[in-house]
Amino acid sequence: LRLAVPWKYGFKSIKAIDVLEFIEPAQVRSEQMDTPYFLAPDKGGNKSYALLLAAMESAGKVALGRVAMRQREHLCILRPYGEGLLMETLHWADEMREMHDLEIVLPPVDPKELAMAKQLVAALEGSGDLGEYKDEYRVALEALIEAKATGKAAPVAETAAPAPSDNIMAGLMASIESAKAKKPALAKAKKKAA
Repeated sequence: LRLAVPWKYGFKSIKAIDVLEFIEPAQVRSEQMDTPYFLAPDKGGNKSYALLLAAMESAGKVALGRVAMRQREHLCILRPYGEGLLMETLHWADEMREMHDLEIVLPPVDPKELAMAKQLVAALEGSGDLGEYKDEYRVALEALIEAKATGKAAPVAETAAPAPSDNIMAGLMASIESAKAKKPALAKAKKKAA
């Protein structure tokens, strides 16, 4: 099946998506996914777009396909997303590594250290709202560019590299205290923004 429907991708070089097969969504692992793209129907594409969307929703399937963009061929999946379609490019199988390739050897876990690690997890538990976080590197870079453009002194970052430590308990304790200190600051920032 070749979808040569004029959909909006943000890339004018995309002429078609070749649908190779329809599969269960669980067959595509999250680590295989690369980049998501929202697909919207363009002029003349509404009917086929709606039909494909309805058919996949009804069958509970996603489309595995092939698409060429940016002078490269990609595997992709098309899947229903909200009221539209989402295309996600995938890594090729030969680009993937398996976890067993890493040959990880885990030492036994000390119960006291595990209890401390669980405290850290509880202290850092949050809402999962990605809007709460900013790309700090980009913000600092923009501040640097702005300072340079206006002839001001470049801002200096105040960060200290963490000291390496073999004492896991001390490191966990420091992380827990740091997380507890950050929680009230985050709550205050949310209240100010509201």
